[in-house]
Amino acid sequence: MSIITFWTEIEKEIGQTSSAIAVATQMAMEHNSKILLLTTYNRNEIRNAFWKKEEEERKKNLFSSLSKQAATQVGFNNGMEGIMMEISSNRLMADHITNYTKIIFKNRLEVLAGANVSENEYRKEVFGAYIELIKKASQYYDYVIVDLNKEMNPIVEELLNMSTIIAYGINQKNGNLEKFTNSLRNGFLQNKFNIVPYIGRYDKFSKYSQKNISRTTKVKRIEIVPYNTLFAESCDEGVAAEYFMKMSTVTGVDRNVEFIADVKKFVEALLYKEQELKMNHGRK
Repeated sequence: MSIITFWTEIEKEIGQTSSAIAVATQMAMEHNSKILLLTTYNRNEIRNAFWKKEEEERKKNLFSSLSKQAATQVGFNNGMEGIMMEISSNRLMADHITNYTKIIFKNRLEVLAGANVSENEYRKEVFGAYIELIKKASQYYDYVIVDLNKEMNPIVEELLNMSTIIAYGINQKNGNLEKFTNSLRNGFLQNKFNIVPYIGRYDKFSKYSQKNISRTTKVKRIEIVPYNTLFAESCDEGVAAEYFMKMSTVTGVDRNVEFIADVKKFVEALLYKEQELKMNHGRK
């Protein structure tokens, strides 16, 4: 089973979470695989993309009327809170994880929301639990797609070392492209063979085009996830999956058609890298 981790050394916004959402959703629609999408960030981007606001309000109202014990008994204590309870009691089994996820496409895509706790609690109690969670999840799902914190620390480093593939995000800013090039030459990316680089929030009108960046960095293949207004709005409104379902039927010259085509190419590049790594491992 494969772990695909979205990560970058670039501090600026690159659309990492939305890229992970796009890839996971398109992969689930097009390939017969069981996928878990999760984020290690203590924020609501993935929740917002798949949970409609009225659904969230109903859950909040229910939770406020129940004690913690009662909420757990009715299965409301979902997401990372529920996972952590199982980890703390050494009861987490791989097939238990699905009990705490939101099922987007049955037997295809599940999403695990982050813990609803303060940043301080998150750092102390939650973040380290992802190592155990992802190890277990990789036994049950065909692909675990991880939206990983940008900073480097021992937990991030361990999760990167666990990853089958690292989808490494860059943007079209000159200074950040220099950082990417330096990392390839003598930094984190040096001698890394499981990297699939991509340009997030891609603007085709920038002089730093996909072709120019590839030529400058001497990286033969760099994927793109263009900025798309309708997709961005769907992620804000809890209908990201519906966006992909609707746009899969659109044809002709349309920017949404181009967006879906670019995401498909990204998915294929990840799957190709997976097969390449398996073949190289088999030769050893």
